[in-house]
Order: sequence, then structure tokens, then C-alpha cells
Amino acid sequence: MLSSLCDRRSGSIFVTLDQWGNCDRSRIRQASPFERYRICESYARNAQTCPSWIAAPSLATCKIRTAVYRAGFRVPRSWARSSSLCMGPRSRQTDKMPKGTAATFVGLEDYSVKAALDPEPLQKAREEERKQFNISVLYKRVRWGELESVMALHSLNVLVQEMPSLAEHADMLRLRFKTTMAMHRMRRARKTKLYPLATSNLNEGNAGENMNILYDLLVFQLGRPPDEVENCSSSWAQSAVEKLRILVG
Repeated sequence: MLSSLCDRRSGSIFVTLDQWGNCDRSRIRQASPFERYRICESYARNAQTCPSWIAAPSLATCKIRTAVYRAGFRVPRSWARSSSLCMGPRSRQTDKMPKGTAATFVGLEDYSVKAALDPEPLQKAREEERKQFNISVLYKRVRWGELESVMALHSLNVLVQEMPSLAEHADMLRLRFKTTMAMHRMRRARKTKLYPLATSNLNEGNAGENMNILYDLLVFQLGRPPDEVENCSSSWAQSAVEKLRILVG
């Protein structure tokens, strides 16, 4: 995705439209700037201007920009009258669930656009054909030595927490977990700026409504030309892949 959708022209600003929630929890190496949020990334083309209501100097240093959006729900209960409030035959049948979309404009100030759009990680991922995966391949990829050390440290930590005579070792164990045993430690925090966008009553859970969401965020709020929506790639959770296919088709 990164190699086929990135815009290489100088001076370009990249906008990501993403769903922030219910995303694939696997480790996405090519999405390192947003790894702490566990979201996927995709890029729009020619996003070279900022919203008019955002001061230009405040965004001038942002090298990568993204608009993250997610559906919101509100469920007012509308219980039907019956002899039993909770067990009636029509209980909750008249509930209403208004839906909407909330979005946030995010700017990364201290990350290289060139590094973010490096196609090498994606190319390596493509070379590893998943259909060839089996239990033996996955078993060999486990770093058993480190895993055994971590489990031993967890066992020791249980004893330290439960035995007052070992409490003096608690600080050492916490330090060990944060340093030597932190195999998947969080990457260094990025310098970001957040700008909440206006909410809408558009339903992100519907494929057709997602096109309206793109127009709302890109055209009406971010001031981009309408034809840019067609050049924008947006990614969702695995369960919403069909939405993207419908929009593309």
C-alpha cells in the first residue's frame, strides 16, 4: 500500500484517513509513526494546504498529517410498557441508536516523510507468502530464550508481590521489565499536534456513507478540491474491507 499510493513530489503533505478502533492488533512495522495507536496508515495525494481555521505557523513544521475518524454511537433506552420492565416481549425493540462520526487532525512534527513512505518494509512483507506459513515456521520464529526469561521474571514478580520479605526487590524487577525484558517496548514518543474536527451525523459503518465522510473531512473541513477524494486511500478494520471494495468499484 505504501509504495503504490505515496506521492513522491516535493512539498507534498500526506493525509491519512483511518478508523481508530477495532483495528488489526498485529504489529504493523511499516506504520511505525502510529504504532502506539495500533492503526493502519494510508496516504492521500496533493494535500498541500491546511484548514483555513488552523493557524499556518502551527502546522508548518508538521511533516506528516493525518485525519483519524471513528464512528460514535448513542443509545437512548426506550422501554416498552409491560408487566416486567426488563423481561417484556417488546422490551428494547423500540430502542434508537443515533450514529455519527468524530475526527481528529493529527500532525507529526519530528518524522521524516521519506522514511514513512519507504516501500522496503511492505516489499519484504509481500515476499513472505502467508500461504506457506505452518506451525513449524511460526515455532522457529519464537525467541524461546527471551520468552523463558520473561516468564521466569514474571514468576519472581509474583513472589515479590506476595512475600513482604522480598519487597525490597520490587524496584529492580520493574526496571528489568522496562529495559532488558522489554522485547516489544513502545517506540519513542513522537511530537504531535492534535486538532479536533467537527463531528457529523454520517454513519461510518455504512460503505456509502464513507464516501460522504471523505467529502466532509477533505472538502468541507480541510478545504481540499473534490477531485482529491478520488485519489484518497482510506483504510479500516479487517471487517470493513468490503466497504473499501464497494467504494472503489
